[in-house]
Amino acid sequence: MIGCDLIRDLKLFNIPQDYFNELDDKYGIVKIDPDNLPSDKVLNKIQIYFGDRICLDMIESMPNLKWVHLTSMGYDKLLGLKRKDLIVTNSKDTMDNGVLATTIGFMFALSRGFNYCLKSENIDRYEFNQYFDKIQDVIGQSCLIVGMGNIGSKLAKICESLQMRVCGIRQKCFANVYTLEDLPDMVSDFDFVINLLPYTKQTQGVFDSKIFNTMKETSFFINVGRGKTVVEDDLIVALKSNTIAGAGLDVFEKEPLPKNSELRKLKNTIVTPHIGGFSNQYWKRQRKLFSENLKRYLNTEPLLNEVKLC
Repeated sequence: MIGCDLIRDLKLFNIPQDYFNELDDKYGIVKIDPDNLPSDKVLNKIQIYFGDRICLDMIESMPNLKWVHLTSMGYDKLLGLKRKDLIVTNSKDTMDNGVLATTIGFMFALSRGFNYCLKSENIDRYEFNQYFDKIQDVIGQSCLIVGMGNIGSKLAKICESLQMRVCGIRQKCFANVYTLEDLPDMVSDFDFVINLLPYTKQTQGVFDSKIFNTMKETSFFINVGRGKTVVEDDLIVALKSNTIAGAGLDVFEKEPLPKNSELRKLKNTIVTPHIGGFSNQYWKRQRKLFSENLKRYLNTEPLLNEVKLC
C-alpha cells in the first residue's frame, strides 16, 4: 500500500485526482494527514510513502515502510534517519526549469532596477533617474554559483551563453570546482552570487556577515537554495547599509516569511514566496518520475534520484 500526504491546498502538493485513482486501482493508496495519522492497522500496511511532509517520527510509526519518495528536491527533514534499509528518492529534475527561470528572472530584474519600479507608485523616468548608477548589464558580467549540482551546472551553461564569467562551488572537491572553504576568498570577485546549496549541518549559516561584507558593493545575492543556509539578520544589515547592491530571495530562515519582515520593505530586494519550483508542467514530470520508479521498485531495479543521507 502507498501512503500519500499530497492533500494540501497548493497545487504543487495536491495529487491530481485521476492519478490518485490510477494508483489506488493498481496498488492501493491512502491519503495521510500528518497532523492526524490513521490507525496503526493502516500504518502497518504502508510500504511506500509519496509526499513531502514525512518526518522521522512518522517513519517510526510505519514499521513496514520500504521506500519514501519526496516530491521536493530537499531532503533535510530526513537527516538523521537511522533505518539504513529504507530507500529515499527525491524529485530532482522535476523543478529544474522553474528554479532556473526564477534565478535568471532575479538576475535581470535586480540589475535592471525592476524592483524600484515595482515598489514605487506612478514612477517615471525622472524619479527613476536617482537609480541611474545602480543599473547594470547582465551580459558580460560575472557569476559565482554556490551549489554546483544539477541545477547549478545548467545555470552555468545559461550564464556562459550570456558571455558571463562563471565559477562554481561544491560542498566536496571535484576537478575545476571550488569548495565551500574557498567561498570567503572568492565572493569579492563576482557581480552575482547565487546560492543553490541544500540545507545540511555543513551548510547552515554559510552566508553570514563575513561573506556579505566581502562581496562587492555593486553585487547581488540570490537565494533559491535553502533559507537556513543564510544568517538572515546579517543579510538584512548588508542590504540596509548598501554593503551589497541587492538581493533576490525565494527561500527564508522561517517560512512563510513573516508579514512584518524587513525584507519585504527594502527597495533593493525582491522576495517571492518559495515558488521557484512552480510550473504548470510539474505534475506531468512528477507523475512520470514516480510511475517509473514504482515500476523499478516492483521489479527490484535501482531507483532514479536515490538520496544517500549519510
